[in-house]
Amino acid sequence: MAAQWGNVQNSSYTVTMHIVGQDYPGFLRDVTTLIANDRLNIAGVRSRVERQKLISIIDVDILVPDIAVFERIRVKIAALPKVTAVERM
Repeated sequence: MAAQWGNVQNSSYTVTMHIVGQDYPGFLRDVTTLIANDRLNIAGVRSRVERQKLISIIDVDILVPDIAVFERIRVKIAALPKVTAVERM
């Protein structure tokens, strides 16, 4: 599904990112720190661990001004060690 971005200045859009990675202590911290370092606001976070698969799943709602900012943070999160998937929901 393609994102729709308006032309209004100083507006932001809530985007949900679905992040999957190997579970380790600090995984959620690492993801949220990257987002905070880009000075983006987090509107909500849901995380869970699938212990049998040893994976963490994080759904984070972030406020972004445009698709370029979303793509930049998506690439940074995907580059974290042990992250296996990052996608827009």
